Amino acid sequence: FAEVLSQRLFCGTCPLSLLEAYTSFCGRMRPLPAWAHRGAIIGTQGGTAKVQSLLRKLEEQNTPISAVWLQDWVGRRKTGAGSQLWWSWELDRDCYPGWEALVSKLRANGVRMLTYLNPFLVDASRSRSLSRDLYSEAEKSGYFVTRQDDKPYPIGNTTFSASMMDLTNPDCRTWIKAFIKSNYLDVGSSGWMLDYAE
Repeated sequence: FAEVLSQRLFCGTCPLSLLEAYTSFCGRMRPLPAWAHRGAIIGTQGGTAKVQSLLRKLEEQNTPISAVWLQDWVGRRKTGAGSQLWWSWELDRDCYPGWEALVSKLRANGVRMLTYLNPFLVDASRSRSLSRDLYSEAEKSGYFVTRQDDKPYPIGNTTFSASMMDLTNPDCRTWIKAFIKSNYLDVGSSGWMLDYAE
């Protein structure tokens, strides 16, 4: 901990002026792309059949949709808290069979596919079949936040631990960009919710 505390105060006449002052200091989010305003962004989960069923119901009601957001595209597992996502950042084709057809149908209707990501990885190699073991890659390359003994610092989450990718490491950031391209963009994701980005 530092012995000195620095702070910055912003003055304004209303919440909007305070927000403008703050974001002129820290940066402003880019405007959303035009497609995001064409309809609802539907958050759902549960596998291909459930998503297709929901989309049929929305289509019957002539609901304009700009995107479908699937948090569980990576699959789920049972934990002490119930059902939680696999943080291995790879499409679960058992949960989402026919993924390419689902994405193609959405695109044909002008609808984007959105997914989910956070800066943690779990070692799923002994629990599920992976085409690419990102955890082992990150561990071998030194891309995790580590303890003093240089081993990944385990962060408990319900009944499992995860390791946080070291976003201060430029090589790690380059590696993350590469797996986002292969595991997200190349399977049809137009964007993702980046969780734990507070």
